[in-house]
Amino acid sequence: METPEATVVAEYSSVAEKSVAYQSEASLELAFIEQLQKQAYEYLPIKTEAD
Repeated sequence: METPEATVVAEYSSVAEKSVAYQSEASLELAFIEQLQKQAYEYLPIKTEAD
């Protein structure tokens, strides 16, 4: 893609897995956290309001 402000050159290959079964909210959250960690986000466990 090229615009007057910037040029972006990238190749994207999806690693998404299709599922035909029901996914619980907990497993959805875990999958989302794993996806963010693959993008170099750091997981910060927060267990209490004080944390």
